[in-house]
Amino acid sequence: MSKDIGETAGVIWKYLDERGEATITSLVKDTKLSQRHADPTVRWLAREGKIQIRREEKKELISLS
Repeated sequence: MSKDIGETAGVIWKYLDERGEATITSLVKDTKLSQRHADPTVRWLAREGKIQIRREEKKELISLS
């Protein structure tokens, strides 16, 4: 599982580096990651201080720190 998280983290990092900010829904759709892999990876990246999560109205937006 940690290999999956590492690979998924790389995909998420690259996507956010190119896009700047996104919702988890758009990230999953655009990268074709599964929600099952994206959710724990986003939480891990946030815990490590690599990404920021902010709420805007009813959306949670993620971006690189």
